[in-house]
Amino acid sequence: MSGQAKNTFSNKVYSIRSKQSEKALEAELCEGSNKVQMNPYNGGDNQQWQFVASEDQYYKLLNKSTGKALDIMLGGSENGTWLHQWDSVSSDSQLWYVEETSDGFYKIKSKVSGKCVDIVGMSQEDGTRLQIWEDLNGDNQQWKLEQIVEKKPAKTTEKKEASPVKEMVPEAPKAVVKAETKTTAKTKEASAPAKKTSTRATKAKAAQEKNETIAPVVEEKAAAKTPAKKTPAKKTTRAKK
Repeated sequence: MSGQAKNTFSNKVYSIRSKQSEKALEAELCEGSNKVQMNPYNGGDNQQWQFVASEDQYYKLLNKSTGKALDIMLGGSENGTWLHQWDSVSSDSQLWYVEETSDGFYKIKSKVSGKCVDIVGMSQEDGTRLQIWEDLNGDNQQWKLEQIVEKKPAKTTEKKEASPVKEMVPEAPKAVVKAETKTTAKTKEASAPAKKTSTRATKAKAAQEKNETIAPVVEEKAAAKTPAKKTPAKKTTRAKK
């Protein structure tokens, strides 16, 4: 059992493809059939095998489509004994260990006899059966194990309602702002002298009214101080009788 790590393949799903032909080991799906055979790889569930760890580095190989185990007919140990799929039971004929080769392929050997999973007659024909045979290091006894990783469904996120778009008021161009500022300044300068003129006119008017008010009073006072001239009484001449 050299060349394999404990539980390396445990509970993982693999395709098992021949080094010789690249064809896959599959379970035939015909009703009532227990046949296992070689066919071009198509990624189907019947070409996928779950490696379930058992004791002492052995694995039970369960077909993903049928749920049945890779098994040796009648628990045989002789060269040429065919393989088939069978209900999973507690039997050494359904236990296998995996041995890595120097070039990265694997041999799958029976716990019962130590013999290899082998392609009958080294055939490359579709539908060719499998058997056990003593280890001859042939390409028809070596396999590529490729792990099948299921893709997780993409997470769906609820779309948030878009917030209402704020109406943007465009800013006035800088040139316009400067022009308005200059115009306002000029307007203030123009209105400033007008305010001064208005103030002076108001003061002159007030002074004039004050003089007009004071003049009669002065005249009255002057008249009071000047004594009145006495007018001599006219003498009347009495007529002589």
